[in-house]
Amino acid sequence: MDQDNTLRERLHALTEQEHQLRNQAGEHDQARLGALATEIDQTWDLIRQREALSDAGKDPAAARTRGADEVEGYLQ
Repeated sequence: MDQDNTLRERLHALTEQEHQLRNQAGEHDQARLGALATEIDQTWDLIRQREALSDAGKDPAAARTRGADEVEGYLQ
């Protein structure tokens, strides 16, 4: 459960960073915003994997961070 809280705290911090970058008038760092968006997606994916493993009675620690190409390619 501690790992889940850590992941959710990380997700919150990443989202805050993203919002701060977007709110800076005319100073958007597009590369950083893209990297943040990918890291947020990877973190959500990891949280979902852990929940699915736990729901299936398996060890949530078996979840692994998937690569950006895989996570960003889900809707394609």
